[in-house]
Formats: sequence, C-alpha cells, structure tokens
Amino acid sequence: FAYGATTVTCTSTDGSGNTGTATFKVTVITTYLYNGFFSPVNMGSYDTYGLNKVVNSVNGGRNVPFKWEVYTNKDSIELVDPAKVEIYVDSYASFFTKFGGQLPFKSKLPTYNPCADGTRVTIPVSGTTVGKTTVVKNTSGQYNIGIQMPNKPASASANCYVAWTRVIGTPGAGIVSLFVLT
Repeated sequence: FAYGATTVTCTSTDGSGNTGTATFKVTVITTYLYNGFFSPVNMGSYDTYGLNKVVNSVNGGRNVPFKWEVYTNKDSIELVDPAKVEIYVDSYASFFTKFGGQLPFKSKLPTYNPCADGTRVTIPVSGTTVGKTTVVKNTSGQYNIGIQMPNKPASASANCYVAWTRVIGTPGAGIVSLFVLT
C-alpha cells in the first residue's frame, strides 16, 4: 500500500450467485517522525506536492549548516545514531529522477522548476561559511552537518536545488527543503 490512507473494497460471490462486499481502510504511516530543518534553513508550510512554500536563497559554493531531529513514530524515542541517517543536496531535476517515486506526496512531484513558482517566498539563509562538507554528527539529540552548496548554474531554469534527509532504508519519509543559488 502507498503512504497514507487507502480504502480497500473486497467483493466475493459464492456458487449460488450471492454477492457480499466489505470495505476497510489501511493506513500506512512512516516509521520515523522528523522535525523540519532548524535555523538557519527556512522551512515554512508545504504545498500539495509536499514541497516547501519557502525557497532558501544562498550564495553558491557556501557551506550551509543543516540541523534536524528524528523520532520513532511508535514511541517517540529520539534516534541519535549518525550512521542511520543520510542527507542529499542535489539539483531538483536529479532529485526528481532519483527519489520522486519514493516520496509520500499527495500527488506526483511537479515536472517544472518549483523554485520559480511565484507562490513561494524566497528567504536568504544566514550563517553560511566557506568550507567543505563535514560528516553527520549528533550533538545533544540534534543531527548536524555543514554541506557545501554547488556553484550557481549558468541557466536560471536549472537553479533549483533540494536538500533531503531521511533514515537510511526508509523510503517515503524525511525532510525536504528547496534552495536557489545566488
């Protein structure tokens, strides 16, 4: 079953032609709950695709500090093992190709550049530094890593990037944030 609620209808017919129908719902939930990325990354609300209505603006090549938390959905125990999480920063087009089918969105990801969507608000990211990517660490229950963003692309239509973190081996869940490079 897909992520979310699915209604299942079963119909059976016996040898005499008598028919019976029953309906039930199956709800698939994520194994983990995620707090969105913390400051300086801006999150905002989400659209029907599950993408942020906020686009983060950052200078290309700068190192952005990402911070987040993960809890088990069943008993709200915090997951604190850095070896169990991963984070990607990639162009939207590449993200769409690699992960679009794994995400629990209400509808398919848009094929257009969502960062150029006029309904989204662009907010600059503060606190960036110069430097290379570091490894994921967990400090006081919060995952953190500094990731060097790509350089600004030559084409404005290609200027949309996605940061996505998830627990390794759990498709369909995680935190997604949009970026444009200046």
